[in-house]
Amino acid sequence: MQLLLARHGNTFGPGERVVWVGKNQDLHLVERGREQAMALASAIERAGKRIVAVRCGPLARTREFAGIIVDRLGLQAARIDERLDELDYGRWSGLTREEILERFGADELDAWTAHSQWPRRARFGSDASTVTKEVRALALELTNAHREAGSDAAVLLVSSNGRLRYFLDLVPDEFERRTREGTFAVGTGRACRIDVARDGLTASALRYWNRDPNAPSEQPF
Repeated sequence: MQLLLARHGNTFGPGERVVWVGKNQDLHLVERGREQAMALASAIERAGKRIVAVRCGPLARTREFAGIIVDRLGLQAARIDERLDELDYGRWSGLTREEILERFGADELDAWTAHSQWPRRARFGSDASTVTKEVRALALELTNAHREAGSDAAVLLVSSNGRLRYFLDLVPDEFERRTREGTFAVGTGRACRIDVARDGLTASALRYWNRDPNAPSEQPF
């Protein structure tokens, strides 16, 4: 089964004050964010993807992004899943990058943004181990639910950058490799694909990561 992972679109417009938003900041998509959802829907349609289910996090930005794709492609309504919720960024929530640097220092910010290490003083909610377990449980649940759908069946999951990186743990050594390289981030409106094996996820494969739906590519979507 294919897991098609998508990060929601933009929530800040030109000239707006850009701050860190987590699960406690329920922002809506701006016009650009809605355009990004349409772009992904078009890419899915061009590729002839057979989407058998759609799930999204509970926040407005993920529900709206998923809803646009569902409406554009005539799919069944997205099911909300708490395991796709944004992370709680604790004391960083509502702060700009500059404010985080001033109050917590570059080492704290770099630990998360460059190395995916949870910062000590930010007091993020949850922890890496819990998020990893939630992601793996969701993937296994979807694999079992759509076991008879065929290898071309895809489930679309709409979440956030903080959460999506932990899906890399489904592929052996991939999370560790991308953490070392600093290539785990997913941009707004971008997509990833992991083909999940039926044997309990041990042979899953990463097909692409952080892919722009508008960018030309020889790689099948």
